[in-house]
Amino acid sequence: MKNRVLRIIAFVVAVGLIVTLGSFANSLVGNPISKLLAKKSAEKYISETYPASDYTIEETGYSFKDGNYYVHVVSPSSMDTKFSISVNWMGKVLYDWYETVESKMVTAQRIDSDYRNLCDSIFSSALFPYPSDLVSGTLNYGDRESMEYIAKNEQNIYRKNYLTTEDLVLDGIYDVGELGKTYGSLCLYVDTENCTEQMAAEVLLQTKKLFDQAGVGFHDIDLTLQQPRDEDGNRSCESFHMLSFLYEDIQEDGLIEKVQQIHTDTENYFHQMDIMKSEELGKAVEE
Repeated sequence: MKNRVLRIIAFVVAVGLIVTLGSFANSLVGNPISKLLAKKSAEKYISETYPASDYTIEETGYSFKDGNYYVHVVSPSSMDTKFSISVNWMGKVLYDWYETVESKMVTAQRIDSDYRNLCDSIFSSALFPYPSDLVSGTLNYGDRESMEYIAKNEQNIYRKNYLTTEDLVLDGIYDVGELGKTYGSLCLYVDTENCTEQMAAEVLLQTKKLFDQAGVGFHDIDLTLQQPRDEDGNRSCESFHMLSFLYEDIQEDGLIEKVQQIHTDTENYFHQMDIMKSEELGKAVEE
């Protein structure tokens, strides 16, 4: 009798453990039945909503953040027609993200990715001599409403231009190296023992030279010089920061003075931001 009770208890515990593990796994990666339902629902939705299209389902994924499935849709005839359909675990279509295609956000992301790849090829080459935590290039873009808001509220320290997505052409072919001259921003974090204005000027001139040789334009650079990390992962002194140093200002004549000015403007901007954050934190504590 005692052994039978123990076996029953062990069985109940095992079943409970399986259910718990299954529930946990389902919350992280979903389940195959719901995934299949999501795909079938999306196929029906596509046939009814876009009957004249050649859209196909590329893959179906699960998001543990909201517990929904995302069916990724592509068009064999359009490189910029890529969007997702959100479906819940019961197969109900929740949202169609085709608006990212209509707004040309997908097009903007494509040419931004092409520009990033061009920049990465320069930064990763043996010709780029500086050890770095982070180096990247991006095309600044956004919808017209967001751009108008930025123009009204952005601090003068950020002197960037933004590509308006609505003006792009779906599947349009663009010279991203040329676009970079107007909309491209570089971000460089350079490890060096020499965090000085002279070193900043050297990095600017060398970067400009390499990009000119590669035929890839850029509009401005955010540059940070920082001490290499020691064995404990710490840096021994403050970093040297400059935001939005314009390509047109990277000239040998008067460059040190320009570096000093942008560095001072950047530090003042950071100081003002710190004051604003402290004031906001103080108000939040009082409330």
